[in-house]
Amino acid sequence: MGQNERQTGLDQRGKVTLSRPGRVTMIFGKKSLTLRRWTLTDERGQSTTVTISNVKVGARAPGTFTIDYAANREFNTTLK
Repeated sequence: MGQNERQTGLDQRGKVTLSRPGRVTMIFGKKSLTLRRWTLTDERGQSTTVTISNVKVGARAPGTFTIDYAANREFNTTLK
């Protein structure tokens, strides 16, 4: 780990936090230690959380999705 990075070990709730200028917090299941949720927090304090639920091991995804990066870029620049 770099000089400006710190890690907090897995706590009793199954939470790990890695910090730099931004932060990543990962939540694991208590018994299985499977990743359940993670939150990314940027330098400005804005967060994005991803939660994993209804996991079916070995199942195939019914389809794929695509991200329209041009539309997202346009949308994000109009919010400023």
